[in-house]
Amino acid sequence: MLDQAFRSQTLFEAGQDLHVIACRKDRGVYTVGVLNNAYHALPFSIVSHCGPIASIREIAVDTSERGAPGQLPPGVDFAAIGVNGPATIAGGDVRIFEVRLKTERVEEIPHVVPLLRPRNRILPLRKIASIKEEILARPTFFEHFDGIVVDWRYLHDRRLETVQQEAGWIARQKLRVIVDLTSGINLFPDLRLVNNSPEDLAASLTVIDDVLAKTAVLGGRDLILSMHSQPEVDFTSQQYVASTDATLKEICRRAESRQMTVYLRVCPGKPPANLADARESLKRLGMANLRLAVNTGLLAASGPVAKELAAEARGKIGLWMAGQPALDIDGRLWSVHQRIADPEKRQQLAQILAIAPDAPVVFDVLYENHDAEYLDASFLERLLATPMK
Repeated sequence: MLDQAFRSQTLFEAGQDLHVIACRKDRGVYTVGVLNNAYHALPFSIVSHCGPIASIREIAVDTSERGAPGQLPPGVDFAAIGVNGPATIAGGDVRIFEVRLKTERVEEIPHVVPLLRPRNRILPLRKIASIKEEILARPTFFEHFDGIVVDWRYLHDRRLETVQQEAGWIARQKLRVIVDLTSGINLFPDLRLVNNSPEDLAASLTVIDDVLAKTAVLGGRDLILSMHSQPEVDFTSQQYVASTDATLKEICRRAESRQMTVYLRVCPGKPPANLADARESLKRLGMANLRLAVNTGLLAASGPVAKELAAEARGKIGLWMAGQPALDIDGRLWSVHQRIADPEKRQQLAQILAIAPDAPVVFDVLYENHDAEYLDASFLERLLATPMK
């Protein structure tokens, strides 16, 4: 049945065991390639199934490779492949013809303009070996996303030359790359923002600068970071605020020199813990390239956002870290990284995203497989395409 269906759509044939590629150049004009994959000559004759043939003209191709070392596999005798003739094609050869038809029996399918790629849909890629391989493993990626988030270690652990090699493919795909420092800003053992140990702070800034430099090589213009907890001893709350403010300003200045935007996470367990505190942090820091990366699950768990606060935050939210909240048996928040596709929380999520509708949405969820990513992406597409009540 499949053979019959495929043959009904065949434009040209050339003979037994030969392969044909047809390219329609104009109405009734085709370029037809005839390929012989065997290592002996075969008879051929071009037959049209889309209209009577008016003329056939062979198009000359370069044959300088014939007889050169490496043209044929070891053990294949050059004399055995035969020669091209009016009705034969040599083994391992390709011949190209211009075929003109008297009349044409072809239904021309109208050209369909592809849909525009989505904008501001960002998928985090976790524990990966190659950005390119991860994208290619998701054949429909660009139907649902236009950017990715990668962990800072992905860049810091690679040599600059390796990052440069990957940058070309990323640029050709027009893929937006956002780098996330969150997993490393933990006071110890990785990165810190407080100056309670000058050597450790200097080492942290050196690492962050390396990440910024490699992000720029990839064409990235966005850096996400979070705060860490206050040191437990010999450091007051006032010292903590003053020290982290100074470090954040320095990071913003280094990012600004590379035309990058820095996004401060608003998430549970770390300051700033809510929109009000985050707004005060931005006001205190006063850096033009600093924005907020706000977790939707945190806002959903906190109840309705005050209209006044939402209005003030609108121009300060640079990224939405999208996820749904989860509560434990006592009703306490324990996760904000649950799947987005929750029909019961559909309206609430739409209201939150409406606070800053132009901010890119990062799918800040721990996905178990690619199907789950797709289902969340489809849910969000439908959500944003539906007018909010």
